[in-house]
Amino acid sequence: MTAVSELKRDSYYWARRRGESAWEIVQISTVFGEEREFWAVARIGSDLF
Repeated sequence: MTAVSELKRDSYYWARRRGESAWEIVQISTVFGEEREFWAVARIGSDLF
């Protein structure tokens, strides 16, 4: 497991929601701002954050 402190903006990771078994590719998005506190997780192939 990757620690939150090790995540890098605009990078891609495998992730899954808590309690679910399916993995998906996500991107650490800076759509709301460049600072770490504004980062969001964008699901690839979706307009959902």
